Amino acid sequence: MDPSNIKQEANERRLKVLNKINQQDTGSSGSCLSSADIVTYLLSRIKKGSFKERDYLIVSKTSISEHFEKNEAISFQKEGLGLSVAVGLSLDLRNNKEKNWVYCLIEDSELLNGTTLEAALIAGREGLENLVLLIDNNQFAGDNKQKVDPLHDKLRSFGFKTFVVLNGHNIPEIHEGFEKAHKSNAHPVAIIFKTIKGKGVRFIENKGSYYHSPISNEVLIEANKDLC
Repeated sequence: MDPSNIKQEANERRLKVLNKINQQDTGSSGSCLSSADIVTYLLSRIKKGSFKERDYLIVSKTSISEHFEKNEAISFQKEGLGLSVAVGLSLDLRNNKEKNWVYCLIEDSELLNGTTLEAALIAGREGLENLVLLIDNNQFAGDNKQKVDPLHDKLRSFGFKTFVVLNGHNIPEIHEGFEKAHKSNAHPVAIIFKTIKGKGVRFIENKGSYYHSPISNEVLIEANKDLC
C-alpha cells in the first residue's frame, strides 16, 4: 500500500465527482468528498472476481454514486436500507459457509433511522463476523449539522466490535482501522471514520449549502487548485 498514491487517486475521484455535479447541475458534493478517501482505500483492497470469490460493498446512499465507475460492481441502496441489505447478504454467505467480506458504507445520520437500528441489532444478535459497517461520521444530515455521538457506545450495546479512526482522511489511519477490523472474531465490526463534510475543497468544507446543489464553474476552478 502506497498512501500517497491512494491519496492522489482519492483527490482525482473528488475532481471527477465535482465535474459530474457541475455538468448535471445538482449533486451531494459534501457527502462525496467526505467519504472519498475511505472509498478509494477500500476499492484498492477488496477482492474482486466471480460472485464466490469477491467481497461485497453496499453503499447506503445513492447520492454518492458519482464516486464509482460503471465497471465497479457496487450495490447502491436508498438511505436507511443499506445495512438491512448487507445483513441479509452476510447471513446468506455465512449459511452457505462462504468466506466473503461484506462492507456497508453509511453516514452517521442513518443511525437515527429505525430500519438501520433494527438491522444493526440483528447483525449483533447473529454475530455476523463477515460484516464490516463503515460510518462516514461527518456530523451532517443533509444540509444541517447533526451530531449523533457517541456512536461507539450505541453500536457496542448492539454487539458490534467498534473502532474509531480519528482522521478519516489519513490513509495510514484508515488502513490501521481495516486491519483491526479483519482481526476481530465472532462479532460484526463497525469502523467510525471522523470526517469533514466536503473535505478537500475550502469552499465546500463543513458547509451544508452544497447538499443537492450545483457546482459553479468558479467553484470548480478553485477545487482544481485545492486538489491538484
